[in-house]
Amino acid sequence: APPKVEETEANGFITLSDALERWGQTLPAGTPSQQKTKRARFKAIEDFAAFRLTIPVEDRPKWVREITSVHCSRYEGWLLTKQKLDGRTVENKF
Repeated sequence: APPKVEETEANGFITLSDALERWGQTLPAGTPSQQKTKRARFKAIEDFAAFRLTIPVEDRPKWVREITSVHCSRYEGWLLTKQKLDGRTVENKF
């Protein structure tokens, strides 16, 4: 087996909450439209965080780098069926 990579940020490991915090610091929020855009982007991440909690613990990604296309596909289905969002709103969240 290959040696286990140390789970540090330098090695590409970052939690969803840490990533959200840092990403949020990069978003402009000076004008009302920028504030609205920033809120919408944060809402998309908050929705993913809520979806993440529906995943069985053994399959739940701990690190951002562990989020797969399968997770994204299931998230899309969750938004469409459980949250009852229309396709365009889901598309915007991605």
